[in-house]
Amino acid sequence: MIAKTEHLATRNITTSDGRSLACVEVGHPAGPLIIHNHGGPSSRLEVQLFADAAQRCGIRLLGVDRPGIGQSSPQPSRGYQSWAQDLEHIADRLGYQKFGVTGWSEGGPWALAAAAYIDPARLVHVTSVAGGSYGAFGDNSARKYLSEVDALGGFLAMHFEPGC
Repeated sequence: MIAKTEHLATRNITTSDGRSLACVEVGHPAGPLIIHNHGGPSSRLEVQLFADAAQRCGIRLLGVDRPGIGQSSPQPSRGYQSWAQDLEHIADRLGYQKFGVTGWSEGGPWALAAAAYIDPARLVHVTSVAGGSYGAFGDNSARKYLSEVDALGGFLAMHFEPGC
């Protein structure tokens, strides 16, 4: 069963430069922290797809709107390194020294950026599920496959039961 959106309370985390990042949390509030990088076009609410699995596995799963998406403030010069810094700031604000990240579809490159910029002693887990760069790294060679890829990703998200 997927959690209902109306039961997911949005919280805002203020960054050191005064921006607001909108977040939604599912799973176990005292579990290890995993910050989810949503696909596109999507939002922090994507974590509701994984709510039951997060609860069952004892994971604290946090969905965050990236800058300029959903209810998060824009960041004019946003880049992969600044997003990695935002992820560290979120973990700090929630009291976590160690955390992991996931990324689905267009969130995949942002999760991989965390692996590139965050100390591996701190970032202890990275998962990119059907990571789509869709032009982020040059030509958009995946364009002709987007509808098929997105359909497969959605199907897997709704039918795949991850183990703990």
